[in-house]
Amino acid sequence: MTKKNLSLVSPVIMLMLMTYLSFIDRFAFNFIPGNDQHYELLALSSLLLIGYVLSTSTNLLALSGRIIFCSLMLTVCCLDSSNEYLNTVSTLLVLSILICGASIGPLLLTFFYGNLLFLLIQSSLSFYQYLQGDPMTGSFTNTGVLANYLSTAIPTLFFVFGLAHSAKKKILPFLGLVLFSMVLFIVVKNQSRTALMSLALTAAVAFFSFVRNRYKNPGRRMAAKFKVIYCLAAALCFFAVVVYSSSIKQTSAAGRVLLNRIAIRHIGDHLWLGTGLGKFTWYYPQWQSDYFLHFPGDPLRLSAGESYIIFNEYLQLLETLGLRGMILFLGILGWFFTTRSLQLHQELSAIKLTCLAILTCGTTFYPFHVNAILFSFFLCIGLAFSLDERKAYHEIMAWFNRLLQKINPKLTVTALITSLLGFVFCIPGILRRQSAVAAWHHSKEINRAYTVQKSDYERLYPILKHDGKFLSDYGIFLLEDSLETLKAVQLLSAANEQFISRETVMALGNAYWKQKDLNKAIYCFDWMKNYIPYTFEPKFNLMKLYLESGCYSKARQMADSIINTPPKIPSDKVNYIKQETAKLIAL
Repeated sequence: MTKKNLSLVSPVIMLMLMTYLSFIDRFAFNFIPGNDQHYELLALSSLLLIGYVLSTSTNLLALSGRIIFCSLMLTVCCLDSSNEYLNTVSTLLVLSILICGASIGPLLLTFFYGNLLFLLIQSSLSFYQYLQGDPMTGSFTNTGVLANYLSTAIPTLFFVFGLAHSAKKKILPFLGLVLFSMVLFIVVKNQSRTALMSLALTAAVAFFSFVRNRYKNPGRRMAAKFKVIYCLAAALCFFAVVVYSSSIKQTSAAGRVLLNRIAIRHIGDHLWLGTGLGKFTWYYPQWQSDYFLHFPGDPLRLSAGESYIIFNEYLQLLETLGLRGMILFLGILGWFFTTRSLQLHQELSAIKLTCLAILTCGTTFYPFHVNAILFSFFLCIGLAFSLDERKAYHEIMAWFNRLLQKINPKLTVTALITSLLGFVFCIPGILRRQSAVAAWHHSKEINRAYTVQKSDYERLYPILKHDGKFLSDYGIFLLEDSLETLKAVQLLSAANEQFISRETVMALGNAYWKQKDLNKAIYCFDWMKNYIPYTFEPKFNLMKLYLESGCYSKARQMADSIINTPPKIPSDKVNYIKQETAKLIAL
């Protein structure tokens, strides 16, 4: 494959990935059962890396740094393929690196007009949902995610609007204003504080840049007056947005304050190295359960939910990557915002504005867990480095290659071959696991007899025995058979070491209960009671376990808590639990 053909293929791959990440593999979480598309993404990126190596076989040594890095990243993913977030971040980073290695012209066109196309598609789909009386979620099944996605795509609209204005095409700016109005309506209607602040900030920066470029040579006094007036007006508007934002969804805001408060208490636990990518969602539920164990009377306890992320990407990144990773992240951002290009200044400015919108959303949302936004972020970084007239990225890679050659001329070849062989060796395993996951989900969708489905789980277990979601699902399935309680306990305990969820812990507690291991069952339900304080089912189970084990004073305390605690959301189930509690405690 020639370089010209590679430059034509890369934009097509970029557009296909935008579609896939917007409609199929939309989120990168480690706690949602059934969300296992990262196996497909890992298999796809592996095949694309092989294609990239074959297409550049005549120039491998010059590209050795890039190829070695991508091979090592994908090898790590193959070895820890059950870690959904690690796999998604790594594969999207690798794909962005490979894509941004092509000619910059077609990539820029695809990036801007592809984003504009999906902005139009999501807005149109949202208005269709609105007319049908449904929540405006687009393809993301969540109103907040849609609003934040649209806000991060707005800089593309400003860029196309600017080109149309420069070319004096009146119809395009008009259409741009209509589309911006649609996005603003969706954001306000969905009551997304974060998206609204992101829109306000990006619109202010874009307007300032537009006026500054249009009046390049004003008198100094006029320019100074304009800047002062503009800054005051922008500050006033932003203050109004913040005041309005603070008045909506106040319960949600209180919940985010609680999440951050709990996470801050544990910054020192893994200060230098961090928890590791994908591990935060395992640690945080334990932190929250421990917090309410020691502070049961916290007034924000009713705002606590089944939480695994904290709606603050920078605090979560510090917890995940540690101090060293955070320093590297901030260094890359600093490098990114200092890139410059005289020839493609407008394009680079729009890319930086897109990144600014994403970073703004990261203050009180989770854009790095929405795959379409995360991919856009990586593309922004890659495109900016490709546009940078200083070519610092290319100089660093060239320096790395020269260093390897200086140490030992054969070292580059050895490192390249070793990394590629290790990566290729892992590919059959990831393809086998991807096929097993597909078979697992297919087996669940078909209404089969218990024995047939059990044989499917047994057949897939050797391949997926390190996947916490599979182990949890397998263990919960076996609880249907009283003869398999011991095996269910073993599977759910193993799952809980990798994958913590409300369903898994509750199932493990019930399995211990069936096994008459009352102390361990009490531990599970007590953990759940502290994790989500307003839930009644763990408390109800605890009360029955205390009665069964003869701890009547503790049973009375739990009964009083059930009867006297007002429900966060009234329901028939809560009423039933309260009535049954009163009956049992009266016996």
